[in-house]
Formats: sequence, structure tokens, C-alpha cells
Amino acid sequence: MSLKRMSVMEQKYEVKDVAIYLRKSRGEVPDDKDDLNKHERELIELATSYGWRYSIYKEIGSSASIEYRPEMVRLLQDVEADLFDAVLVMDYDRLSRGDLEAQGKIRRILKNSVTKVITPTKVYDFNNEEAELINDIEGVFSRREYRMIRRRLNRGKKRGAKNGNWTNGKPPFPYVYNPLTKTLMLTLIS
Repeated sequence: MSLKRMSVMEQKYEVKDVAIYLRKSRGEVPDDKDDLNKHERELIELATSYGWRYSIYKEIGSSASIEYRPEMVRLLQDVEADLFDAVLVMDYDRLSRGDLEAQGKIRRILKNSVTKVITPTKVYDFNNEEAELINDIEGVFSRREYRMIRRRLNRGKKRGAKNGNWTNGKPPFPYVYNPLTKTLMLTLIS
């Protein structure tokens, strides 16, 4: 059932305060920031439509590992401190598609604090065994998708490097990336 068709009362819990978590894995692609802004607007609109107070946690180009994601660390600390009734994300896998240990840590904190995860289409309640099972199954597919994306990205970077193209993000100083030739150019400093 879509969240937009469910009332908060049908969910059998009351939500007043939410954390909006926004994350883009790679910050090099120009459209990423536009997508992140669209996601932010959509989640703010969702929170506002239900009258929820919200705080925003935004990360760009962050690592898959929790300890290298400062906003995720801060969010988890705030969730443990019972500051929120729910965490709003565009997709559940934005919280973690990494290893099972990271996923387990996030889920454990959410479950212990009785904090729900809400997307524009679904509510995840980790204190409900059936919902937890469904999330486990979705997690398997999410990890598989993540591995496939990583494999394709690495293959593309290797192919580009073999063709003489720069494929490694922001170039080191004093080089600049030339999008026409897909190579680096040395900048002259006067």
C-alpha cells in the first residue's frame, strides 16, 4: 500500500519528528546534485504534507562504509538519542547497500529506538517480523544491484583508461580535465 494512500493512524504509530536523509554515492556527475535537490524537495513536501517536523542530513560522494559518512554517523547518534520517530529516504537502500555488518548496525539502531523508515511509497517497521523479512529479501536484491553497478563502473573506467581517457574524478593540481578530449591538460601558472 502506498504511503500517500495510508493515513498515519492506519500505520498504528504517531510520527511528529523525522530525519530526512539524502545521499548520492558519487559527486562527480553534474546531474547528481540536481537529483539530490529534487529528492530533497520531494521528501520535504512529504514531511510537510503530514505536518512532520524535519531535520535534513545530506551527503554527497560519501563512502559505502558508515564510519566515513559523517552525516550517517550523526543521524544514527540522533536516532539513538530518540530525536526522531522516523527517517525519510527516497529509497531504503540509500541508508546502506554495503556490507551486512553496516546494514545490521543501521537496522539494530532503528529497531532498538523504534524508529521507522519511510519512503514516498513504503513504511518500514523493524519491530514487525513480516516487514523485517520483506526487508531482508529486498536487501539481497539491493546488494546484488550494488555489486553489478560497481562492476560496470570499474569496467567502464578500465576501458576509458585503455583508450587514454581520464577516468578518475577530479584531477590533481595543476591539471584540469578537458571534456572534449577526455584527457588532462596542464595549466600554466603565471
